[in-house]
Amino acid sequence: GCMLACPTKAISEGKREVGEMFLGKIKENLFFSYARMNVSEARATPLISYLEKNLKRDVDFIIFDSPPGASCPMVEVVKDADYVILVTEPTPFGLFDLKIAYEVVKEIGKKAGLVINKSGENDYIIEEFAEKEDIDVILKIPFSMEFAKEYSSGRITLEYFLDLEERILTLFKENGSV
Repeated sequence: GCMLACPTKAISEGKREVGEMFLGKIKENLFFSYARMNVSEARATPLISYLEKNLKRDVDFIIFDSPPGASCPMVEVVKDADYVILVTEPTPFGLFDLKIAYEVVKEIGKKAGLVINKSGENDYIIEEFAEKEDIDVILKIPFSMEFAKEYSSGRITLEYFLDLEERILTLFKENGSV
């Protein structure tokens, strides 16, 4: 708008690199793509849009992982989704963020399910909200110190967490995504 309105043409449009896209293969039929923003970039949405436009489309399903919260990047990721999986932890802070994210998902008319991460004795905090809002709790990932140690060391492999892989695949099968 500023460029069009400027009478002296002091502003010009140009291209600049805001990040980089990466492609990889985990298994024969399991691929991934991700984008990494350059340091000091303020907006992730152009990078997310570019990633979405350049994905391989001849696949059974595509999973987009968004930043936590309900900011513009999250909205950009879920706006074209068939189904949104909200992930939270059973804490008051997790519930607070979940409520905001669910309101966004509901406002844009998307069907959603819920995953409780670090599931344990405090699940009731999330389950009460889920029941009130009629959101299916589709998966609970129990708290695991072993998982936390591996994650904090940068090692998350499907081979190490085979039970989690099976539970996630079951999740997709039960929700008509596979």
